Amino acid sequence: MSHARPHLEEHRSWAKGTSKRRRLSSDDLRKRLLDTAVEMLQETGLTVSLAHLNMEELIRAADVPRSSVYREWETKEAFYLDLMEKMIEPAAKDSAFDEETLQVAEAVIEKHQDLLATREGRRAVLREAVRQAVARNVAALSTALSYRTFTALVATLPSLVGADQERILVVLRGIEQQFKGRLAKYYEDLIPQLGLRFKRGYSGTTLALTGSSVIEGYISRQSTNPVIVSTPVMMPGLTEEAAEWHIAAVGFLAVVDGMTEPDPAFGEESARSSPP
Repeated sequence: MSHARPHLEEHRSWAKGTSKRRRLSSDDLRKRLLDTAVEMLQETGLTVSLAHLNMEELIRAADVPRSSVYREWETKEAFYLDLMEKMIEPAAKDSAFDEETLQVAEAVIEKHQDLLATREGRRAVLREAVRQAVARNVAALSTALSYRTFTALVATLPSLVGADQERILVVLRGIEQQFKGRLAKYYEDLIPQLGLRFKRGYSGTTLALTGSSVIEGYISRQSTNPVIVSTPVMMPGLTEEAAEWHIAAVGFLAVVDGMTEPDPAFGEESARSSPP
């Protein structure tokens, strides 16, 4: 007589087979299988769902007993939900802007410190920093498997209902809060260096959310409008001579211009600090 619970029998098909591997604790089993799944998907990227994940290959790679797998997760859906939650944080690490993009912008400003003494020079440095940093960011995110995985995970939300959807939303909100806070602090430190201040009603947070939305929006349209998205716009960069701009950089600069204004105190402080 079988001692398996009846409702488990209905779902055994998702993890068929037997194994003589040693019994693992529930915590060890969960960690080993989920960690292995994340590693596999980081190599291939997540497209539109988790359905392409080969469970037999996953169980072999994790070296865990099949019987323990379907005892721990009664259905594939239950496993996928746990896996989604675990994948969100590492998949979100490449969301705009990444660290290397920030370093590109900082390098432009550092290289052209001599231009920051005048309003025209600061404007030129801002243009060039945006032009180079956004171009780098778009190129990096367009090919990043982890970024594609994150957007695919977000896209699965409508397929979840009730407590399952809220569970994933809580994790996504936490990641978004971290991302927003990090970028907001970055912009709040950077904007004053360029002799600017935020207009009333705007802040580093609004710039972080709106600017990243512009960039990610253009990236998402590359597959449907590749010619428009990839065709450069000719605009002044560091000098008045025309340079190639990615269309997302044009949009990002417009956001910066809309949310900031010259800081009158910047020139006054510079004058006070100059020798008589």
